[in-house]
Amino acid sequence: MAPLSKSTLLDLVQIVSDYAASDTEIVATVAYLINSGKVLLCGNFAGARIDLSVPTGAAPPSATTTSWTHFREASFRRRNGLRLEGRRA
Repeated sequence: MAPLSKSTLLDLVQIVSDYAASDTEIVATVAYLINSGKVLLCGNFAGARIDLSVPTGAAPPSATTTSWTHFREASFRRRNGLRLEGRRA
């Protein structure tokens, strides 16, 4: 099966982030596209694969990470005219 597209990692992340609702969704989508061969990376990460396993001893997400994720989700919803759970967008 031939890859559908070639892209740099930065370009791929930027494109996916325009449509994803959270950072977690961005990571999962980018990893799927790369690891499945649907997108081939060029540039510095040419031929790379993404390992989503959690390293031993990894710290849990901090309050800052959670706040940033909420901010990105709210920003995405505002850009796309979506309502925020009972609040005006």
